[in-house]
Amino acid sequence: MKSVRVPLTATELHQLDRLSKGLKRSRSTVARQALTEGLMVLKLRHALALYEREEVTLGWAAEFAGLSISEMADVAAARGIPYFRYSPEELERDVKFASTWLRRARRQGEGGRRGGRGRPLGPSVHAGGR
Repeated sequence: MKSVRVPLTATELHQLDRLSKGLKRSRSTVARQALTEGLMVLKLRHALALYEREEVTLGWAAEFAGLSISEMADVAAARGIPYFRYSPEELERDVKFASTWLRRARRQGEGGRRGGRGRPLGPSVHAGGR
């Protein structure tokens, strides 16, 4: 294990000593734990900032922060960061497709023509590489 020298203020050292005493652990063990937990918080904060600026994907942010995509989505949502991005153009395209499909289905009777395994005929809503 490598060592790092970190200058501490008198207040920080006092807090570290009090916490060490309260946890009944050595100063270095508590300092290491504080650093580990602090790094987790900083990584999460950094990943969320990058994701919010749309510089990275939700998957990348989750991996960087050490979370699952579902956990990262929950954290983003809790902080008011939209985790599901849907552009106005994508929405307009999908609304047009759905409207066309629905009109066809109504004209053809109950549920419209169905493809294999009960799936509707026509392109997928997720067409276009999404």
